[in-house]
Amino acid sequence: MGPPQAEPPRSKRDDASRVEPSSARRWALAAGAVAYLGIAAGMYAHVLALSVTRGTTCACSDVSLFAWFFEWPLAAIRTGHNPFYSSAMFHPQGINLLSNTSVGIWSFVLLPVTAAFGPFASLNVAVIAAPALSGVAAMWVAQRWVRSSIAAFLAGALYAFSPLVLFESGGSHLMVTSLVVPPLALACLDELFWRRRHSPIKVGAALGALVVVQFFSGTELLVMLAVATVLSLLVLAAVGFVADHGATVAAIRAGLPGLAAAAVVAVVVLAWPAWYALAGPGHYTGPVWPDIHQAQASIRSFFVAVPGQGFWWRPQHVPKFMRPTYLGPPLIAAVLVGLAVFRRDARLRAVAVLTCVVAWLALGERYAVSAWHVLGHLPILNDVMNERFSALLFLPAGLALALVLDHLARWRPRVLGAGIAVTVGLACVTPFVLDAVDALPYGASTVWVPTWYQQRAATLPPGQVVLGFPFFNTTADLLGVQALYGMRYAIVGGTGPEWLNSRQGTEAPGYEVIKQLASRAEATTFDARANGTQRAELRSALRGWGVTLVVVPFAQAPNTKGVARRPAVIEAWLGSVLGAPHVQSDAWVWHLPR
Repeated sequence: MGPPQAEPPRSKRDDASRVEPSSARRWALAAGAVAYLGIAAGMYAHVLALSVTRGTTCACSDVSLFAWFFEWPLAAIRTGHNPFYSSAMFHPQGINLLSNTSVGIWSFVLLPVTAAFGPFASLNVAVIAAPALSGVAAMWVAQRWVRSSIAAFLAGALYAFSPLVLFESGGSHLMVTSLVVPPLALACLDELFWRRRHSPIKVGAALGALVVVQFFSGTELLVMLAVATVLSLLVLAAVGFVADHGATVAAIRAGLPGLAAAAVVAVVVLAWPAWYALAGPGHYTGPVWPDIHQAQASIRSFFVAVPGQGFWWRPQHVPKFMRPTYLGPPLIAAVLVGLAVFRRDARLRAVAVLTCVVAWLALGERYAVSAWHVLGHLPILNDVMNERFSALLFLPAGLALALVLDHLARWRPRVLGAGIAVTVGLACVTPFVLDAVDALPYGASTVWVPTWYQQRAATLPPGQVVLGFPFFNTTADLLGVQALYGMRYAIVGGTGPEWLNSRQGTEAPGYEVIKQLASRAEATTFDARANGTQRAELRSALRGWGVTLVVVPFAQAPNTKGVARRPAVIEAWLGSVLGAPHVQSDAWVWHLPR
């Protein structure tokens, strides 16, 4: 029978155009889309079974913040406010939504869903649709490069459901789980520098439009995509000059007009939004999270499935997600061996280079060769959590695997080649499947709405500012409650970067007192009554914020029992400052003069 033989080599131009679209491939893409959607829905099976309109993985902090982001554009349109700025949270200074992870593209697209079913319904639609669409985009790109739709499907699945996506999806972090743009941007660059079948101006304009979409989907990912793209193009150009100087120069000349068109589109459309994010009202000065040490990848984390990423709101949940940079020995070995055996495949070499560049960008500063010894001190880049480059890592890695499997499947005899390809593919994806099966589906809970808000939030007169307990340093979900009731009132505090004490201005002392009163983790012991300094600081802060209502529900929030002080303790302490409260709808309420 003899050893398996690869098909005869092709010219570079033939290799670049070897895969043509067909109805069969379009049907395969549609089947892949259904499969990705099914996987994503399965991740949230408990949430969907509990309640589409009130259910979520955790009715607390980040998840409630994203639900709030979905409700605000509708409230802004209804009341004629600026959709990119709101003082409904952190009143009165408010927040700049373009400086935050507001995923505006999703909130505006899903406005009809929000209007009909509420913000949590829109959020649930988005967190399920995001990985499914990301997988479709990656599979479509892979289909342009390989004949096997199965190999293309695996590439899309690795990208759409990577360890980082599985972990971040649990907290509804759409800014790093909505990964549709990077594969499409890669397809545009492929067209500009490699295929060169369409007008570079049109392709460049499409690339610029993708940059705009990514800006409103997540600016952190946009920055990471820009850094990875620039470095990858520089490395590929350097290698190309050595390997084939003439072809590289021709490719650069052909692609530069497209890059120029992309820059023009992006700059024209994003000039004002970018200024607004960086210098508009409520923007951040200095690092967004100055006191948080960013997670940074180790070389070991690419090879060893190190557990350790569990959801902080479910400490009893034993299974842990593996580190987001894990590629695994089977996948790494398959790509390396494939590079040696199929070294004539220029695309395989290119995506291997891309994988190495992105992996290098994810490395922490513990290594002397880390890029972040320089990049980490630059404006904007110093806000990037560099381990999150793993969101991009599985795009080139998955494409590399698809190319290797496609070559293997065409070995002769075909039965042997197909068997080897299946074996290699299964070996590469099994660690990721086991990780997902062990930790999914996510847990579920419903938004906790105290009786007072159920009965009074929708009928509050205009201009009310509420200081509510449990406060936001106790994982409270009052942002979600505010979103459910159409943001008819403003609130003190919130979550996100704005909640740092240093960002509270003259109200910072009173803000710190409230956080200590609210959370046992913030202050393990707290006097039963306010002293003179605390009384003055709290009253000053309440005046500065324009608070009209202070509300302490009788019941304790289910997800704050391990952190928040008992409501009766909070009521007694506040009573020593504000006097006796009124009792309304199972809550202690203080009505303050404007």
